[in-house]
Amino acid sequence: MKKLALRFSFIWVMFSFMSWAASAKTSIKDFESAKFSLVTLGPSHYLYSSAGHTLIRVTTNEFDHVFNWGIFKFDDKFAWKFFQGNTHYSVLATSAKRYFTRGKKILPRSIIQDELLLSTEQKEKLWNKIIWWLKKENRYYQYHPWKRNCTTIVRDIINHALNNQVKQKLSAKESYLSVRDTWHLYFGEWTFLATLVDIAFNSTTDQALSSWEVMHAPELLRLGLMEFQAYAPNGSELAEKKLLNNASTIEKGSFWSYRYKNRYFLLLLVFLLPILLAFLPFIKTSGRAFRLLVGIPSALWGLSSGLLGLLLLCMPLLSYRSYLYYSANLWIMWPLDLCLIVTGIFWVLGKTTLPKFLLYTQKYTSYAHMGACLIFLFLAIFQFFDQEIYHSLTVLMPISLLINLLQLVLIQQAESQIKSSGDESSSKLRKEAKRQQRKMSA
Repeated sequence: MKKLALRFSFIWVMFSFMSWAASAKTSIKDFESAKFSLVTLGPSHYLYSSAGHTLIRVTTNEFDHVFNWGIFKFDDKFAWKFFQGNTHYSVLATSAKRYFTRGKKILPRSIIQDELLLSTEQKEKLWNKIIWWLKKENRYYQYHPWKRNCTTIVRDIINHALNNQVKQKLSAKESYLSVRDTWHLYFGEWTFLATLVDIAFNSTTDQALSSWEVMHAPELLRLGLMEFQAYAPNGSELAEKKLLNNASTIEKGSFWSYRYKNRYFLLLLVFLLPILLAFLPFIKTSGRAFRLLVGIPSALWGLSSGLLGLLLLCMPLLSYRSYLYYSANLWIMWPLDLCLIVTGIFWVLGKTTLPKFLLYTQKYTSYAHMGACLIFLFLAIFQFFDQEIYHSLTVLMPISLLINLLQLVLIQQAESQIKSSGDESSSKLRKEAKRQQRKMSA
């Protein structure tokens, strides 16, 4: 039903665009009375709108329209293209009244409008840029989460109207926020995805963004422009006049809550709690309970760490998203961890030993894995990583170390049992050989 609704929405917006393109004039008669506004939409309960949305609204005596650079075609290949970083979005012009009325029914959320304080010349320049975008050859663009999206294009258009004043003033000023920080702000509520992407991010997402770059999110764009002075056509600031004026609420609703839930705490409960229980005094390392408490988290960790490690390793072959290439967490999460699934199942089933091939594969993998974790710790202590690795050090690495350490404990028991069984078999063979010799001598 959701897919059908999204397809219907796409058909509706394209019909709206064709209707507007056929009927609306591409010129404004009176720029002085025309009103240009920044429209900021809050988040909704859908993933794709968690960061909100940005529009430009143009109101004249002839029309009242919003211009939306967040249009995409949702089809069967969209998810794969989005994963690859190869999705193309486009611009849409539609009636403001129709957009807000329909949005209230389909995607209810907060909507705040701020009028842009522009001169007649700046309004004309902004409008000409919008018209340029509406041309068939310019309408589509390749989406990027923070370099090229519905908000950055609106930011660039406003900057163009102000003769590059916004970019010049804010590019040299640090915001003290990184891409990872903004991800936590707007997508932290999505449990699985927030943690998965946070693990996959590499060091490029931890570089401090400039005050210009950080305006890639709707709310951050609005906050940044609220502090910005209005400019005269000659480039001089207008004293005590802000660029954004006359804020009005079109629709009430929830705006950003800034509630980033630490999902790594959940990982500690799932993986470390059973392991810590295994160290209780009344739990014998040779008993069934110990194998069960080690086997369950081992199988789960093998599934998650192994699959994610494989994905991280293959990411350069699968996707154009370079900020997901070669995360420092590859020191901890290996494709070889998939062996832990089978090993863990054997322990859960109460087996006291493993097949010989699996036994030695897991043994040397665990040794190598523990060595890699210690190297990771050494590199982290001496600050070799530019990547944010706090959760890697405090959650992921301890889980990996403990699971591999306990694997070695059980493997050592299995080897002792194999050796003992081998010695017992050898002893029986020697006794049988002596018996046969006595028979032959008699």
